[in-house]
Amino acid sequence: MKTKRSAISVRLLEQKIFSLLTLVSFLFFFSCQKEMVGNIIQKSSPSSLEKGILFYSDFESDIPSPSAPITGWSQQGPNADAVKISEEQAYSGSKSVKFTFNYNDWDGNNIVNGKRAEILMSPNPVCQKLVLGKVYWVGFSSFIPNDWVNDYKNNFDIIWQFHSSKNGPGEGNPLEKTGGPPMYAVVSNDSIKIYVRPNIQNGTYLKKLATIPLIKGEWDKWIVQVKFDYNNDGLFQLWQNDSLIVSYLNQSTIYHTDWQKNEDGPYIKFGIYKPQWGYVPTKVKQRVIYYDDIIVGDSTNSYDTFQNKLNKNGKDHL
Repeated sequence: MKTKRSAISVRLLEQKIFSLLTLVSFLFFFSCQKEMVGNIIQKSSPSSLEKGILFYSDFESDIPSPSAPITGWSQQGPNADAVKISEEQAYSGSKSVKFTFNYNDWDGNNIVNGKRAEILMSPNPVCQKLVLGKVYWVGFSSFIPNDWVNDYKNNFDIIWQFHSSKNGPGEGNPLEKTGGPPMYAVVSNDSIKIYVRPNIQNGTYLKKLATIPLIKGEWDKWIVQVKFDYNNDGLFQLWQNDSLIVSYLNQSTIYHTDWQKNEDGPYIKFGIYKPQWGYVPTKVKQRVIYYDDIIVGDSTNSYDTFQNKLNKNGKDHL
C-alpha cells in the first residue's frame, strides 16, 4: 500500500512539474513573441514626421545612388562626384548637399545626366508628385559661393525647378522644342529670375514673375506656397529671406499638352541644370551650389510655421 501511494505521489509530482514547466515555457514563448512583434513593428515603421510635414531632409547622412531610393532621393549627373555630402557649408547641423558640375562633363547628347547635377525625390515620399489642385508648402536653403562667376545671360543656370512628371501636364515636347518646367528659378548673369508657364496653347508661353539680385557667400532661405491648376484657381507665392517676392494668385500655374497621357503632378528638383553650356559661349568652367534643410508640407501649414522651422534650424546662420 505504501508503495502504491508513493507511486501515485510521484506521478502527481511529475504532473505538477510538467504543468509548471509548460506554464513557464508558455510565458517565455509569449514574452519572446511579444518582443519580436514589437521589434518587427518598430523596424517596419517609417521615420516619424511632424503632423502636416510630408518630407524632410537635412543631409546629415550620405546621398545614395539612384538604386537605393528608400532614403528619399535620386540623383542625376555625369559622375558620382556631381552630388556629394559636404561639410564645407551647412545651414543647420554640420553638413549640406554639394553640387559640382564641370564644363568638361557637359554632354548635350545625354539629356538625363549630361546637362545637369541635380537631385529629385524618389517615388517613395507621398509628395514626390504634387497632386493637381492641392496646396503644398516647400521650404529650403541654398548657398552660392563667392567665387561664382556670372555667365552670359543666354548661358543660364536653373537652380531649382518644379519639373513635370513623365507624360504628365507641363511636359515640354523636345521634338518641337516647346514648353518646359512649369515653374523654376534661373540664374542669368547677376540675377535670379522666377518663371511660370500658365495654361497657354502648347505651353509655349513663359511668364516672368520676379527678378532679384544674386546673393553670393550667404545662405538664402526660400519658402514656397504652391497649387498647380490649369485654370484660374492656381497659386504661387515665394518668400526669400522673409521677404515676399512673388504673389501670383488665382492664376493658371501649369499647362495641358496635346501629347500628355496622365494627370500626374510635377516634382521638385534641386541643383544645377545648365542646358546651353556646350552650345553658346561661356565664361565659366565649373558650377558649385549647396542645399540644406528641404521641407515639404501639406495645406495645414502656413508661412509662419515654415518660417519658424527654417529659422530654428538655421539659428546659427541668421
